[in-house]
Amino acid sequence: MKIKVCIVIDNLYAGGTQRQLLEFLKSCDRQRFNITVISLDGQRNPMEADIVSLGYSVLRVSHKGFFNLTTIFSLCRIFKSEKPDIVHTYLYTSDFYGRLAAIFSNITAIICSVRNIQIWKKWYHLLADKILSSFTDTITVNAENIKPYLIKRAGINPDKIRTIYNGKDLSRFAHLRDADEMKRELRIPQNSCVVGMVGRFSEQKDYPTFLKAAKKVSQSLPDTYFAAIGDGQTKQEMRDLALRLGLSGHTIFTGLRNDVPDLINTLDIGVLVSHYEGCPNVILEYMAGSKPTIAADVGGCAEVIEDGKTGFIVAPRDTEALAEKIITLLKDTSMRARMGEAGRKRVEECFSLKKMVQSTENLYTELYQQKYSH
Repeated sequence: MKIKVCIVIDNLYAGGTQRQLLEFLKSCDRQRFNITVISLDGQRNPMEADIVSLGYSVLRVSHKGFFNLTTIFSLCRIFKSEKPDIVHTYLYTSDFYGRLAAIFSNITAIICSVRNIQIWKKWYHLLADKILSSFTDTITVNAENIKPYLIKRAGINPDKIRTIYNGKDLSRFAHLRDADEMKRELRIPQNSCVVGMVGRFSEQKDYPTFLKAAKKVSQSLPDTYFAAIGDGQTKQEMRDLALRLGLSGHTIFTGLRNDVPDLINTLDIGVLVSHYEGCPNVILEYMAGSKPTIAADVGGCAEVIEDGKTGFIVAPRDTEALAEKIITLLKDTSMRARMGEAGRKRVEECFSLKKMVQSTENLYTELYQQKYSH
């Protein structure tokens, strides 16, 4: 008999959590699990078509406003129809409404996934988390460093928390476009090194630190180019900052792209300097692409990167340290190659897609057996 799972998620835009969900759905055992995805965005989002093409049902609930009873009632109706054995929620809005609806619907098994250290939460968010956690069987995190935050700030029972690291599909990095060809497309000189950061343009990702470090690097190594790969609310603001820093001629703003592995293949160094994170997909992608990686010491970044072996860890907002590590790597081709190879091996051994899928499937199976074996 298949285990019926309803996965509730805020939206199906192409974010890190959504990409991990898609990878899981591609690889999970259909003989054992019957999964329906519920999006709390009433619109048809970009990743919905990908999920439907795999043969899954995607249901939409139009959520609006700070507190919306209609969202709860809509989810309760879906749960009554779908009759899930397990409800699994992703991202904060779904964690709140999905769990509430599951409780009201007498769903026997509830899983909540916390994907990063949510420093933005107010006291009432934390209170809601604490109350809802009493009715939650398992809270998954994608980095060990998230656990202390949940235990101390939200008062979550540590016995309920389980770490399932993100996993990366290495086959996406098997057949890539030639780096020189990509450089021609991006109008980057063939002999220039490229330092890149992949991530949406938002306060969290801290593009100002990346660009200010780029300014210092360009003063030492003026032939270096910088790639800002992504889209978002602060993109124009960052374009203006690059112009003020005198970097506009050497900084490429690619916009939202579907060929991120090809772009990573063009880089010599991958950077991520967010204010907060969980287990960032992009770090795994840099490493899967055999690129040395520099990241801020937030969330699970230091759990993924072995400092001095697969890349470097720097303090958040430390422009000087970031620039120094970039320059060190740009001046040492053999170090870049050595760290890139070590990073690729680490992803293969510790952060494979297979391991992530198996861990999630094992959680579903264990929870089902605990709840329904009597």
